[in-house]
Amino acid sequence: MKIRTQHPQRARTTPDFCDEKHAADSRRVIAAGSGDPIDPPLGRIVVFRHGGEIQPVVTRGGLHLRFRMPSVKTGMTEVGEGRGEELLAMQCEIDGNVSNFKCHPYRFDIAFGGPHFTYRPDLAILHPDGRVEIVEVKRTPDDLSVEDKVKLARVKEFLRRCDWDLSIRYLEDIRGSKWREHNVANIFGRRAMELTSSEMSGAEVIRAQMRPIEWGEVVSRLAPGDRRHGDAVVERLLAGGLFTVDLDARFNDRVLLTPTGKACPRTLPGFEALGV
Repeated sequence: MKIRTQHPQRARTTPDFCDEKHAADSRRVIAAGSGDPIDPPLGRIVVFRHGGEIQPVVTRGGLHLRFRMPSVKTGMTEVGEGRGEELLAMQCEIDGNVSNFKCHPYRFDIAFGGPHFTYRPDLAILHPDGRVEIVEVKRTPDDLSVEDKVKLARVKEFLRRCDWDLSIRYLEDIRGSKWREHNVANIFGRRAMELTSSEMSGAEVIRAQMRPIEWGEVVSRLAPGDRRHGDAVVERLLAGGLFTVDLDARFNDRVLLTPTGKACPRTLPGFEALGV
């Protein structure tokens, strides 16, 4: 299995090898052995660079609605297709438990376990513990043919050898409860809101205590006497990843906000040079 990163400068790195039986550093070039015809590589991962020489495969004529989403978290405009993928990208954008994500970030060239084929995942999610989750988005389980299931099984084994995970997210699960889509849209819309220095310092004091706190208490402490603005402040804090909340719950004064720990910005493998 080989990872190749390409961008306009066509930077090249010296291959590094490790034993396929052990968890692999996905930033390395990994082979099953010497790389000769008798012991060939398992495959390769090509990194898509938005605007670069290798671009995401989202073109006209597709069966799904395309979208463009300027992202504060990734620092780029995320390009994708389908309502489920768009909703999941919005959730990743405002979820404090997601360190980073990318829409259509890679192409996997699978060369073991059967005929060679390529696979392009819908999203990649980087979790705070460093785990990389590759996501395939489908409307329903019926959208997966027998051939799709066989290919995804090979992709899952390919990713396991990278120490990555594969998941399939269905539209119904992404939408969640009747409140989730509404809650995500409200929080997402607060990303550009500016907070005053007193509001930010007050929020940091609450966050430093690292204990769940009710929505209403945060409002009363940060915006006393102005309930509407207080709700907006809380939504902005959630959009910035300072707190997390149950997105499936109906928001009210008793909903719990959970502070997130401070962490250094992290990038998905292959995007380190861009810092996204």
